[in-house]
Amino acid sequence: MGDRFITIKEAAKRLGVSRMTLDRWQKKGHFPKTYIIAPRRVAFKASELDAWEASLAQSLRLDLPPDPNKKIGKKKEEQRMA
Repeated sequence: MGDRFITIKEAAKRLGVSRMTLDRWQKKGHFPKTYIIAPRRVAFKASELDAWEASLAQSLRLDLPPDPNKKIGKKKEEQRMA
């Protein structure tokens, strides 16, 4: 069974950005490529868009500051403050 396709309009709505933003990200190499699915019609592979979203979510989790409410040991606190 083949991969499902998501139109540019659907992808923009799903991500809460404009189609121009998707185009910009794609030109910079920060977004999955499109595929020609019919004359004058392009779309993204759903699996590639899902993978891109998962990698974005992972990178955002890595960039989050430590939780100030989380209790940590004195040694780790000293290391964090250094």
